[in-house]
Amino acid sequence: GQPSVLYYTATLFDEIGLGNGAVIGVAVWKLFATLCAVAFADSYGRKTLLYIGCSLMAFALLTLTFTTSTNLIYIVLVAMFIYIGGYQVGFGPVVWTLISEIFPMEARGKALSVAVFTNFALNALITLACSPLLAFSPSLTFAMFFILELIAIVFIKYHVPETKGLSLENITKLLEDDYINRGGGSSQQNFSAETSSLLLSKSPGSTNEDGLSFTC
Repeated sequence: GQPSVLYYTATLFDEIGLGNGAVIGVAVWKLFATLCAVAFADSYGRKTLLYIGCSLMAFALLTLTFTTSTNLIYIVLVAMFIYIGGYQVGFGPVVWTLISEIFPMEARGKALSVAVFTNFALNALITLACSPLLAFSPSLTFAMFFILELIAIVFIKYHVPETKGLSLENITKLLEDDYINRGGGSSQQNFSAETSSLLLSKSPGSTNEDGLSFTC
């Protein structure tokens, strides 16, 4: 739903007379939020950043749902900046990182092509739909995207793996093992257990099943 917020931001800027200066401010804010995501992606993890980003976006969308039809212009403006910051911390950079990590080597090229095409195709669809949706009802538009944010948080919890600190080969192995073992219980629990085991095996002084020491 980012195109809807950005479209509405441009409209709001015109209404309150902020003009090009506000557009530059949005660009600087997006750059700052993206740099924060890049700095903390490996220390806090991909899923944590997605949770933070989606939570900020959901809060902003809920605020916009109830304030776009009022005269609380500056509250709307703050909500928009919160939304943009949340997107740049979470979905903006992290999704591209994840899709470059989770596909197996032999299919990575084709899988990335499909993922990138799907992303931009849906983005184009949302972009085309935003103008008539906002013209019909800004509040309803933002409420719809708020519900999608809640769905996204649930999807991230149960279906998005945490790849922090793992090599591409280890990520592929863990996902393959998780797929094989999916019938034996919660796939997320299996994946988390295997991830913890792998990270422990890479810690200083630990040994593998053949008695070989690992060092970092």
